[in-house]
Amino acid sequence: MADQPNQLNPRKVGSGAITTGVESCMISAKKNQPGATDLAYLKYCGCFMDYMRNAVKDDFMAMQRFQENLDPAKLTGAANTCADFALEHKDQRIPTEPTPYSKGLDLPSEAVFSGYMGCEQASKDNLTSNQRIGFCSCVADVFRTLSKKKRREIQLRKLDGRPALPLMPQKKIQFCAASNNVRE
Repeated sequence: MADQPNQLNPRKVGSGAITTGVESCMISAKKNQPGATDLAYLKYCGCFMDYMRNAVKDDFMAMQRFQENLDPAKLTGAANTCADFALEHKDQRIPTEPTPYSKGLDLPSEAVFSGYMGCEQASKDNLTSNQRIGFCSCVADVFRTLSKKKRREIQLRKLDGRPALPLMPQKKIQFCAASNNVRE
């Protein structure tokens, strides 16, 4: 999952890779800075992943090279900026505020992570682990292609406990299912 490009646009960083980056960051942050809430860690790590994506203009191949040549001074600056952002927005449950680094991205990393995790939760009883990883990465990639209005409608539906998948473009969801060996 971490090394897969976007399934709909292979030049872009894939939602699975974004999710893996946020998850890895959260594990590290909890270990190194214990005591914050899960939401605060998510805000911090979503912001930090936005920094990484923005540094490479959300380009998948550039991200691979960037990770091999990280500049510690720039990372420290981004980490401090994201820590301030996380403190300021630690109680905000829906990722509506752009992070300091999300400008120019199709969707902030926190929202990509939340969409992926929502798909994982909804499909955990119906799909194998490998099917879920591929399918949910693809579904999150689809979500990133939608208009802001449509994404907001889906987020509100999920808050009400209603299924969001019917609002997604069905041909793209079918593509996700077929390309990840998921039967409808």
